[in-house]
Amino acid sequence: MAVPPTQPEKHSHAGGVLALFLLIFGFGLGYFLSPILAGLLGLLVLWMGWKFLKWRVDPLDMFFWMKSKPSWASVGLTWLSGLLLLGAAYATYILNHHSVIGWYLRLKGF
Repeated sequence: MAVPPTQPEKHSHAGGVLALFLLIFGFGLGYFLSPILAGLLGLLVLWMGWKFLKWRVDPLDMFFWMKSKPSWASVGLTWLSGLLLLGAAYATYILNHHSVIGWYLRLKGF
């Protein structure tokens, strides 16, 4: 029996994996350094989701043209990650929690 040729993948899921990595990185950034940095990273991730919808250019590398369009799940996961980062930064600011490094510097008298 002849094996039929495989069809090339029509949609890329790479953006979703990158968004999950940036979500975990942003939570750590907000906890250890500053919630403002987590909020800025959330805005960057939202911008990435918008760029994924408009073009097939990778937002983090403007010279890399993706061979396939990003999947809807990938775009949705990117937007959800950006909103979660913004929400976490806002909640941290409202609850008046500070970063671990801020607590340490205050403890040392800086």
